[in-house]
Amino acid sequence: MSDAADLIKSKLVRDILFEYSPGYYTPRLHDKGPDMVDALPRMMLDLFDVGYQMAWLPWHVVFRKDHLKQGAGGWDAPLPAMQQVVRKHSEYDLWSMQSMRDKKLPGAKGPDSWPCPEMRATKIAANTDGYGAFWSLWHPKGLQANFQFNTNIWATLRNKNLQPLGSVVGEEYYPLGDYSTQTHWFPKTKAWGTLYSEGCDKPKTAVAARCRCPGEQQVCLKQQAAIEACEKQGLLGYPDL
Repeated sequence: MSDAADLIKSKLVRDILFEYSPGYYTPRLHDKGPDMVDALPRMMLDLFDVGYQMAWLPWHVVFRKDHLKQGAGGWDAPLPAMQQVVRKHSEYDLWSMQSMRDKKLPGAKGPDSWPCPEMRATKIAANTDGYGAFWSLWHPKGLQANFQFNTNIWATLRNKNLQPLGSVVGEEYYPLGDYSTQTHWFPKTKAWGTLYSEGCDKPKTAVAARCRCPGEQQVCLKQQAAIEACEKQGLLGYPDL
């Protein structure tokens, strides 16, 4: 690994396409020891330090069939505008992973581990087991809050490769430059908290998945009201970095 790190630092590698998979690696890195839990965001910060610019390649972009159709340009077609991944994303992801390691991630130890009493009283329980575990508990300003399990990243030193870049990842939900700890559980412009939210159509899991209540079920409405009360008090437990 030291040889690979030296190669990256030499800037001889101009482009890197890689899968970014906290859903796969987080439990496995945790098994290797607590010092490894934050390895993925630390890797991203190291790449930013070298000078790489990064773009997000979600699966629906990677597998867009129209890019490969005859007459559409195929692999020679112009690149679509891709969303930027910026250093601040990785700083928030680092906070999430280290908070999980230190057993301080809000809600990670069950409904009684929320810092806000209203959330504890309504028994809001996020998924912390199995496929995509913890994804709905990551800091909403991080990259990891925008997908459930894994995604793809293009890092380049040849910035013209990624021009024109589109908006910053997640800014339409939680603007990086306009963050408030009081308004981050439910996104500002979407009905769900991440780009891939499992459980949003189920009253018992919707609010925990950062979705607004999909109906008039009392359990769901009570949890939504609890979140809104905690937002007003600034007690959700996610800092502004």
